[in-house]
Amino acid sequence: MSYILPVFYPDILLSLPVKSLLRFRCLSKLFCSQIDSPDFVKMHLQKSIATGTRRNLVFSCLEDLYISDFDTGLVEATRLSTPFSAPNMETTICGYCNGMILSTVGPLHEVRRRPLELVLWNPFCRKLKRLPVCPATTTPNHVTRNCSLGYDWVTDDYKVVLISDVSNVTSEVWVFSLKSNSWDMRRVLPHDNGIDTFGSYSNGALYWELTVTKSFEICGFDLANEDFFGLPNICLSEDGQLRRDFSYLKMAVLDGYVHRLKLPFSPQVQEFYFYDTRNGGIGVGVWRKAFTFEQEEDDSALSCCLPLAYSKDGNAVLFRDGLDELFWYNLEMKTIRKVDFPAMPQNTCSGSFVCLETLVSPCYFDEKRDVELELRLGI
Repeated sequence: MSYILPVFYPDILLSLPVKSLLRFRCLSKLFCSQIDSPDFVKMHLQKSIATGTRRNLVFSCLEDLYISDFDTGLVEATRLSTPFSAPNMETTICGYCNGMILSTVGPLHEVRRRPLELVLWNPFCRKLKRLPVCPATTTPNHVTRNCSLGYDWVTDDYKVVLISDVSNVTSEVWVFSLKSNSWDMRRVLPHDNGIDTFGSYSNGALYWELTVTKSFEICGFDLANEDFFGLPNICLSEDGQLRRDFSYLKMAVLDGYVHRLKLPFSPQVQEFYFYDTRNGGIGVGVWRKAFTFEQEEDDSALSCCLPLAYSKDGNAVLFRDGLDELFWYNLEMKTIRKVDFPAMPQNTCSGSFVCLETLVSPCYFDEKRDVELELRLGI
C-alpha cells in the first residue's frame, strides 16, 4: 500500500460521505481528531453546499419517515428510523438546517397543548439531543403555534424559535440557543399575528408565509439580532419595471434563497420568484424572476405544486404536487418526469424536504462543556 502524506488527509476526507468518515474515525487518533474538529465539520458542510452534493430527500409515507439519495438519482427510498419515537406518541418534523432535524414529540392529538419535548437530531452522524422544556409550554392552556430551526452565522450558533399563545390576546417568542443550552423570551406578539406554520430557514433567517387582511405576505426573523422583518410585496418584471401584488403566494426555499409563487391570468402557467439579497443582506433585497412552470393541460394537482430543489446541473426542478407525488420539471424542454420508488407501499411523499448529509452534531456544545469542566477539575 502506497504511503499518503498526512498533509493530504483533509483533502481526501472532505470528498467522503458521512458514513465513511464515521468508520475512519476508528483508524487512529489522528483521523478521529481531524474528523471531529469543528473546522473540518464546517469545511465538509461548505463543500457539500458549493458542489450541490450529499443531498437527501426526506419524506413521510404512511406515518413512517423515508430517505432517498440525490446523488444516486432518487431511484430508491429507505426507511429512516427515529430513535426517540414511542407507542401512542406523535412525532412531527418542524425544522431542518445543515443536516440537523428538529422534531416535536408528544401524546397523540395533544402535541400543541401539552409541554413539548423537542428533539434535535442528525440522522447521518447518529447524534441526538433532547432540548430543555421551554417555559412557555408549561403555562396552563398554552398553545404552541410553531417551532423552527436555523443557524446564526454571526455567533456560530444553532437556534430554535418557538411561538406560543400564552393568553387570548398575546403570543410569546422564545429562542433556544444551542451554544448556551437555554431559552430566552424575546418578543410579545398579538395573538392574531398569523404565524401558524413552521418556518423555513434561508441564509441566517427564518421565514413564514402569512395571510393578512386577505393579502399574502412573508415574515422573516433575523437569527443574529433576533427580531422580525417583512419582505416587500413587489417583484421585478422581465423588462426591469416594478410590478406589485402577487395574486397567490406559496413559499419555498431553493438553493439557499426564498422563493414565492405568482399565478398570472393563465392557470397553466406559474411564475416563481426568488428573493435576491446579494446586494443588501438579511431582509434587504428585491424579488427577481427565477423560472416559469408551464403545463399543457389544466391539472388541479399541478396547479398547487411546490418546488423542493434544483438538480445538480440546474436544468431541472424537483416538485411535489397537490397529491404529494414527486416529479422533475425540465426548465428548457418544459417536460415532466415522475419520480417513483418501486419498493414503497404507495407513491405519496408528504412533508418532503431536502436535507444535507453532514457531520454537524447537536451535542457539540455539550461535549465541549464537558471537556472544559474536566480540564477545570483536573480529571
